[in-house]
Amino acid sequence: MFFLKGHAISLIILILVSFPNAAAVESGTSLQKSYVDAGYVSVSEALQESSRHFKRDIHLPFQIPPIPFTHIFGRFHSASGEMNDEFEVEYINENLPENHFIIRVRPIEHQITFRENEIDHLIQLKNGTEAVYCFGNQFNMLAFEKNGWQYMLNIDKRAAVTANLDMLTAIADSIIETAE
Repeated sequence: MFFLKGHAISLIILILVSFPNAAAVESGTSLQKSYVDAGYVSVSEALQESSRHFKRDIHLPFQIPPIPFTHIFGRFHSASGEMNDEFEVEYINENLPENHFIIRVRPIEHQITFRENEIDHLIQLKNGTEAVYCFGNQFNMLAFEKNGWQYMLNIDKRAAVTANLDMLTAIADSIIETAE
């Protein structure tokens, strides 16, 4: 009888200790569902779809910001016409919303242009490629061109202490290295 009570108490403790983890799993599942519902898939699947659509390769960085992410999603976004077609990779942390990094890639012929008053810094990447750095309301962005693509690296402003301009520049340089 004592043996059964001990197991019952152990089972109750196990359930109570596991309950917060169950909530986290459910939270992660709902986060994943919301991204999947918005058209996100695995990065490799989105990259393949983008390469088929654009009929050329997109290069990704070897390096990402040194902050923890819990999820990574990819998406090929194709609106009516080709003007807004783009490949997107989104790194997020469901527990730390400020850990949010997005890579957007679009053909040069449909690039986003920046007005002079939107550009906070002009910088030179390792190989001499010019990049623009813009402070946004929610994200800071480094944009540059390579091999017929416009790359836009977006980092949540709240993570910009760790993932600053130097870090975004290093990530851009790693994309350029993979593309050469």
